[in-house]
Amino acid sequence: QDRRDAIGFLFHTLDADGDQRLNLPELERFAAMCGFSGEWQTEYEVMCEVLKIPSSKGVDFLQFNRLVSDEKSNAYCSDEELQHMVMYLK
Repeated sequence: QDRRDAIGFLFHTLDADGDQRLNLPELERFAAMCGFSGEWQTEYEVMCEVLKIPSSKGVDFLQFNRLVSDEKSNAYCSDEELQHMVMYLK
């Protein structure tokens, strides 16, 4: 399974309401798997502001892909980390 497949699996599994966007609670689950333990709502709102998207909408697949693939992003995940998350969610 390549990186894009893993990211796609994560995105669609986390997208509980099936609206093709990850909102605050859906991304909170991802953040928890990444080890985030701070004030998620504040972090989420900052992230949305940086991405220039309304926090009420959440991130789409392309934005999520950028977040987990940009090594400068706090949400960056290595291939190994992505695979661990996939195994955890299966």
